[in-house]
This record gives sequence, C-alpha cells and structure tokens, in this order.
Amino acid sequence: MILTNDTLLEKFLTSPRDFGPPRLHGNGFIQVDLDETTRFHVWDLSLPRQKVSTQIHDHRFDFESHVLLGTLNHDVYTVYTVLDPHLPQHYRVHVAEVREGPDTMLTPTSSTVSVVHTDHLELAAGSFYTFPKYKFHESGADQLTATMMSKLHVDPTHNPRVLVPLGEKPDNDFNRYGFQESELWDMVENAVDLIKLRR
Repeated sequence: MILTNDTLLEKFLTSPRDFGPPRLHGNGFIQVDLDETTRFHVWDLSLPRQKVSTQIHDHRFDFESHVLLGTLNHDVYTVYTVLDPHLPQHYRVHVAEVREGPDTMLTPTSSTVSVVHTDHLELAAGSFYTFPKYKFHESGADQLTATMMSKLHVDPTHNPRVLVPLGEKPDNDFNRYGFQESELWDMVENAVDLIKLRR
C-alpha cells in the first residue's frame, strides 16, 4: 500500500530551501533530503554523470515513489551468479561504502554476475510505485522529471550493491557535493514551479 506524506510535500513545494542542501548523484539526478527517510529527486539530461555507467543497483530498504513531474523510466533486472556466455551483460559486483555524509565510493567484490532485463515501466506524473530491497533495478528519465521517494523497512546490515561492467572501473572521482549548490537549487526550484503549475 502506498503511503504519501502530503504535509511534508506541501512544505517542500512551498519553501524548498528550508530543506537540503541538494547533491548530485552520479547517475544523473539531484537529491534533496526532506527528512531522514524521504527524498525529492530531479532528473534532467543536462546534469553531469559518472564517466562509467553504474546504473544497476539494489537498496538496503524497500521504497515507495510518487512521480510528480515528467516520466520516470524504471527497469528491473534478474542477476545470476554464474557468468553465462549466452547472456550479453556481465558485471562485477561492487559495494557502496560511505565516504562523506551520503556520498559513497564503490569497492569491488570477488563476485561476477550475468544480468537479464526482466521489466520496463514508464511512469508518468501522478504514478505511484513500490520496489523491494535486495532487488536490482535502475531509474532514469529522458526529460525533466521529479519524484518523491520514501524509504521503508531499512536493513542496516546490507551494503548496497552496484554493478560495474566487467573490465571497467567505477568513477570514484565523482563527488555528490562537488557541484555548485546554487545551480542545483535553480534546477530544483524550476521543477517545483512546474509541479505547482500543473496541479
């Protein structure tokens, strides 16, 4: 069952800079913490990304998400622990380790996996969806898109796993706090204005 924190969302839409600060995730979206379990996300193709794509990952929590603007692409994967030559996608499993605040770096493990794409959803503004912890997925957008995401049932013992294409190294030089905060706020506030305009 989807639970939405309408009061928190209204407070954020009324005064975004009472929250934050914003940071830029290496997968090409801005994150703003609304409280300990809720985030506002903004995707835009103009945002910088990591040099090596590491989109496929899992979480230590279940989550629910409300698409507020644009269209979110959500893809789900099944991961096999045996490298199958008949499967085209091979990865090394990395774990996300805390570097500074919410910023992380990816550390390789000895595990290599094959991956099969199993589901694709295009979630327009107004959509709600949930996703379980430990399962692999990626999210992205081809246009300005915003969501509110809430964490549920956190497992603090689980290190989030990220898949890096076999033979490549993750871009650990990417720092979520290495970008101009004012520019990130401009993009966040632009998304907020469009959400309010289209309600």
